[in-house]
Amino acid sequence: MHATTTVSGYKVDGSCGTLTMEDAYKKTLWKIRDLQRSGMDIVEMWECEYDRMLFKDEKMKEFVDALDYKPPLNSRDAFFRGRTNATCLKYDAKPGEEIKYIDVCSLYLWVNEYPFTHG
Repeated sequence: MHATTTVSGYKVDGSCGTLTMEDAYKKTLWKIRDLQRSGMDIVEMWECEYDRMLFKDEKMKEFVDALDYKPPLNSRDAFFRGRTNATCLKYDAKPGEEIKYIDVCSLYLWVNEYPFTHG
C-alpha cells in the first residue's frame, strides 16, 4: 500500500464499498498495468502529492485556477414533475460554435399497459 499509514491526516484502513482499501488499491494497480500493456503512458500520484505540488508551484496553481471546471451533473436536476424540461431556453452561440438539437419523445405512456377502468 501507500508508503505511510496516513494520507492527509486520515488513516488508510477504511472501506470502499464492499472492498477494503487494500483491495481497491490492488484493483487500481491492475487497471494501471492493463493500460500500460495497451501502450498508454500513465502518470500517477497520490492526492496529497498533488496538493503539495499545487501549494508549492505558483504557475501550476494559476493554471489550475484558470481551468473552467463544470460541476458533475446531477441526473435528478433534469426532472421536473416527472417530465424533462428545458433549463436553458435561449443560448447565444459563440463564433464558430454550432448548436445541435435532438427532440426526444418519451414513449412512457405508449409502452406501458394501463387499465381502462378501475373497477
